Amino acid sequence: MFDKMMASIEKFMSPAADWASNNRYLRSIMTAILGTLTLTIVGALAVLIGKPPIPEIVMQSDGFVPSLLQGWAAWGAENAWLRIINDVSTGIIGIAFTLGFTYSLARHYKLNEAGAVINSAMIYFMTVGQPQTVMVNDAPTLQMAMSNFGATGIFPGILISIVVVEIIRLFHSRNIGFKFPDSVPSYVQTSFNAILPGVASVIVFAGLDRILLTAFDIRLPQLITAIFGPLVSNFDNVYMVGFFMLLINLFWFMGIHGGSIVMPILLPIELQNIASNLNNYSAGLPYDKVFTTPVQFGFIMIGGAGIFALALLNFFSKSKGLKQVGKIGIIPAIFNVSEPTMFGTPVTYNTLLFVPFLTVPVVNTIITYAAFDWFNILNAPILNVPSQTPVILIAMAASASFKAGLVALFIILVDLAIYFPFFKRLEKKMINEELQELAA
Repeated sequence: MFDKMMASIEKFMSPAADWASNNRYLRSIMTAILGTLTLTIVGALAVLIGKPPIPEIVMQSDGFVPSLLQGWAAWGAENAWLRIINDVSTGIIGIAFTLGFTYSLARHYKLNEAGAVINSAMIYFMTVGQPQTVMVNDAPTLQMAMSNFGATGIFPGILISIVVVEIIRLFHSRNIGFKFPDSVPSYVQTSFNAILPGVASVIVFAGLDRILLTAFDIRLPQLITAIFGPLVSNFDNVYMVGFFMLLINLFWFMGIHGGSIVMPILLPIELQNIASNLNNYSAGLPYDKVFTTPVQFGFIMIGGAGIFALALLNFFSKSKGLKQVGKIGIIPAIFNVSEPTMFGTPVTYNTLLFVPFLTVPVVNTIITYAAFDWFNILNAPILNVPSQTPVILIAMAASASFKAGLVALFIILVDLAIYFPFFKRLEKKMINEELQELAA
């Protein structure tokens, strides 16, 4: 029965997995998102230095340590320029993503990366920036809507990058460009051959933007935001997150890298959420976005795919084979790298581990939203900690709270309880096989 069920699931999901794993756009999106990590970390550190998350009870207490923290907070309030670092770093996430995505996609096609990046930047500023000339001190000055260049500019950037690179690819594949004698250096030819695709890109985007504005009174970036806005705003709930976490592990169970399939869809949403939290915290506004990268790996998918508990059980197993896997896999699992445990145990197509492997991410999602959203035990994350930050520490750093570490520890204990009965059956089976090998 299990084999029939898995065959049905594989028949449905394998084509989608093959398409996603080989999709050049999804791979380039993931590369570009990871490239923006520095911006969010630098911005968050500047905000935390200038506005430390000190509990109110400490601010009202006496003593040496509270006095030090109160002095830190007062110093931060006097040096508001620190928050400008965050305003700039998070304010250009959309630009950074677009340039990184363009570069990665152009490199995939073996095109002129520099020309593609420059053309994308031109279109991005022209379309997303909505430039206009205003008079400043009796002098015409070009101004742009810098607020559009933040995380909300990611989805327009995806469209811009794809269209610009595909136009360049079209010109390159059809050999459309300027003809030069062989004596002209190749870098000169390359530079000139970026001109025509650039002109074509301007015509496409300027024309489309003008048509939308004339016919529907809406700009192209606003249309894209209106299309993807509901996805972002309605994603941050226990049902959507739980489903996608389950989907990741279902792909993993079938031997397919679940992260590479699903994460390109999730990463833009996570980035927008963490940037929103950070900017609102810096401005003293409410911030309540839960689903972010540090929450995913600090609470839901602890150990990578939620197998930190399994790595611990392997490490202390009575089975020599599982214990050896545990020795190899425990350190990577601490840093949220799941592959050694995943393939060493193995988890893929292992009927004994099917139930806990798919149950753990769902249960962890429920506990996480209970702590963040339902009972307000923890503040929403403001620091975009890298996913390879060690377990427990990643949870504490994301929310700047010791309580977050306790919640993560509780989740690990729950995961151990879920895995334990199924693991003992696997361990018994492995021990019997090892004894049979010795007897032979």
